[in-house]
Amino acid sequence: MNTDEVQLVAGYWQALGIEVSLEVVERSLYQQRVEAGDIQVGVWVADRNSVVKADPGRYLGVVHDGPWAPLYAHWAAAQYGDGTSSYPIKEPPEGHPVRQLRDLWEQTQIEPDEAKRNALFTQFLGIHKEHPYMIGTVGEDPRPVIVKNNFFNVGSGFIDDDTLRNVGILRPQQFFMRPS
Repeated sequence: MNTDEVQLVAGYWQALGIEVSLEVVERSLYQQRVEAGDIQVGVWVADRNSVVKADPGRYLGVVHDGPWAPLYAHWAAAQYGDGTSSYPIKEPPEGHPVRQLRDLWEQTQIEPDEAKRNALFTQFLGIHKEHPYMIGTVGEDPRPVIVKNNFFNVGSGFIDDDTLRNVGILRPQQFFMRPS
C-alpha cells in the first residue's frame, strides 16, 4: 500500500465532505481487524483484474486481504463451502447486491452459451458500477524486464497480474539462449 496515494484519496474525499480517519497499521493487525469485521473501508492492492472471470474473488468480496463489507464477504465465502465460517458472519438481506453478485456468478459458471454467459457477467460487473465496493486509483504499474542480448523468445506487452501467474504467461518453457 502506498500511503501517499491513500492520503491523496483521503484528501479528495474530505474535499467532498466525507469524513476520513486514516490509520496505517501493521499487516497482521489489519488482517485481524478484517477477520473480525472491524474494517469499514480497507485499502489493498487489487490484483486479479486482468481476467476477472478466471478469478472473481475480489469482485465477490471473498478475498480476505482486500475486503469490502467483510462480514457479508465472510457469509459469501462460507456459501462456497459448508455454510459455516471461523469468522463472524452477517447475512445480507434478500435482494442485497452481495447476494445478486453471488447468484450471477453461480449462473455465469454454469451457463454453456457464451453469449448468455457474457451477458450474465456483464450484469455482474454492472452491479459494481452501480455499487462501487472497490474504487481503483491506478492501473497496472510498469514492470521493466531486462533481457540479455543472447536470451530470446521473451514476449512483450504482457502485464503482471496474479491471475495470469505473472511471468508464467510469457511461456518460459519457450525461452532459449544462444552463446554470446
